Amino acid sequence: MNKFLRKIQIAVFTMMFSALGMMPVFAQPAPPAPVPGTNIRDLAGIRTLIENFTGWAFFFFFAIAVFFILWAGVDYLKGTDKSIGDAKKKLGAAVIGIIIGIIAASLPMFLANLLRV
Repeated sequence: MNKFLRKIQIAVFTMMFSALGMMPVFAQPAPPAPVPGTNIRDLAGIRTLIENFTGWAFFFFFAIAVFFILWAGVDYLKGTDKSIGDAKKKLGAAVIGIIIGIIAASLPMFLANLLRV
């Protein structure tokens, strides 16, 4: 019975300290409300549009790359010559997807420096 009470005590203290660690997060101010509409009137608006698009592209390509890496791992574990060859092709596609995702993530900064926005 003493071990059970000790486990409960540890669990309660862990939850207390976890909650204390999250308190500064709850104290943060609310983010500003988004601007309604998508009227692009200057280069900053175009930059925002490009950042939004490339952010989604970054997420999309990395999500697909993770899927291909997992799929390649399953094929590699099958162990046949054909499945290992397929796994190498899928890993190559995943690397290409990661490269495209990194390019998409760096594109807004490159264009901002190019256009001096």
